[in-house]
Amino acid sequence: MHPGEVAMLDPFLAWWGRQLRALVPAGMAGGLASGPWLIASLDGTGSLGLALRRRGIERSLGPAPAGPALREAVRRAGRAPLLLRLPPGLLLEREVVLPLSAERDAAAALRFEIDRITPFAAEEVHWSWETVRRDPARGRLVLRLLLVPRGLLADILGRLREAGARPALLEAEGAEGGRRRIALAGARLAPWQRRTLRLATLACAALACAALAAPFLRQSRAAAEVEARIAALQPQAAAADALRQRLDEMAAGGDLARLAHSDFGDALGLLAAVTAVLPDDTFLTDLALKERQVTLRGQSADAARLIAALSVNPAFRNPSFAAPVTRAAEGGPDVFAIQAEAVP
Repeated sequence: MHPGEVAMLDPFLAWWGRQLRALVPAGMAGGLASGPWLIASLDGTGSLGLALRRRGIERSLGPAPAGPALREAVRRAGRAPLLLRLPPGLLLEREVVLPLSAERDAAAALRFEIDRITPFAAEEVHWSWETVRRDPARGRLVLRLLLVPRGLLADILGRLREAGARPALLEAEGAEGGRRRIALAGARLAPWQRRTLRLATLACAALACAALAAPFLRQSRAAAEVEARIAALQPQAAAADALRQRLDEMAAGGDLARLAHSDFGDALGLLAAVTAVLPDDTFLTDLALKERQVTLRGQSADAARLIAALSVNPAFRNPSFAAPVTRAAEGGPDVFAIQAEAVP
């Protein structure tokens, strides 16, 4: 994979990690609007009020009884997971600034920071965090750390667990408004929550696979387009090759003709020159051209004058009789054989 594409995946992988983290018990708060929840509201005096929340609607069940009555109330709630709503003052908040690179494992980074920035060890508090803002330009990640000392809730959580309740979340009003939620360690998911978690995890895994496969799919599609384009141009390429071959053959033929003309002379041009030179009372019985050597045989009323006529014509060089001139009959024409060199 190209390095630029790997870099493009980093934000997605960080987002995917945050979504998976939001699906574990720390994120069950997102399911309050749909799943059933048993809500125990703790006031400043330590008293509990119960309510049942279904499909985003809360129905009060009255004050929480003690002993077997509390167990019966929990049983009637259908063993829904329990959210403990805290009174003001129990939730502690603090902003923490981390390097942006710590976003992938913010929980581990915060676990070390708790000992340093609070009077508690991580094991002494119920804690969680929320992302306040990301600052890529400065490479910073601002988180909101949420804490509740375990000792303040040990008794009430013990009572609820003994009654069969399954405490899963703590909820309190934030310092700047809005609800803050902390997942309780060891909280078990309800069946519908486990199904939702599995489906969401599969969806995130599918998204990750799609993101990883996208560059290869783009490359495959581009290769297929190039191959289709090449296939579409094949007839034109074949026609061009055939035309090029014909041109090469024609050029080769022209070269041969020029070579023959250079070696043996221009027969048609030579014939035209002979026709122009010979007088009307002269006719040829044979004309031969071989390696630029021209041989003229025929009859003429005056063969001697033919040598002079050929000498002044630029198409011939060094004309001479190839054999003695004879007469065909008493008072007949001269029979001659003349040779000359054809000028290229």
